[in-house]
Amino acid sequence: GHGHRALGGSASSEMANQRNVEALKQRAAELIARSPAAEEMIRFYMTAVTGRGLIDAPPAVLKAAAGLTPEMADLFARLEIRRNQYAPPDGSQRCAACGALPQLGVLRPEGHGSALSLSCSMCLHEWSHKRDTCPACSAVGKLVFYSATEIPNVQIQACDACKRYLHLIDLGKDPASIPELDELAAVALDVWAREQGYEK
Repeated sequence: GHGHRALGGSASSEMANQRNVEALKQRAAELIARSPAAEEMIRFYMTAVTGRGLIDAPPAVLKAAAGLTPEMADLFARLEIRRNQYAPPDGSQRCAACGALPQLGVLRPEGHGSALSLSCSMCLHEWSHKRDTCPACSAVGKLVFYSATEIPNVQIQACDACKRYLHLIDLGKDPASIPELDELAAVALDVWAREQGYEK
């Protein structure tokens, strides 16, 4: 169709992409089984990522998104918006590649602990970040953490200075995690964070 550019022209990148899609589908099925409440969002995400994608979605599809739940509308916007519309304002922790805000944090085993990377909400670029510093306001020593036993690989990191939070996906606890997918399955943590007065 018009306006649809193949992301990777070569056969090898096609195959790699197919493998990624299979891994995504497998993880999505596991997460839906674990968190049935997140099924609609996970299926929506999978359709957006593995189908035609929403980058060139027709206006009717965009209009339909207005009727989504706030979480799904937010996800839709992140999948749809072009990264070049972002300009990093002063003083905030933004993606060096496209200027968007971080969506989540990824913890990877390193030495005797784990290293934190922030993952961009637009282009999924990752950059390292200090564990004790709030990604939103840069306050040090104001972070609190919350986790639920049924989702051991995901925790909330919230800041008592600016009242913002994000999810941390711990690959040390579950190496099979696909951060942007596992975050969707952690809706129970979002409920807790909002009840405590934190905002994404």
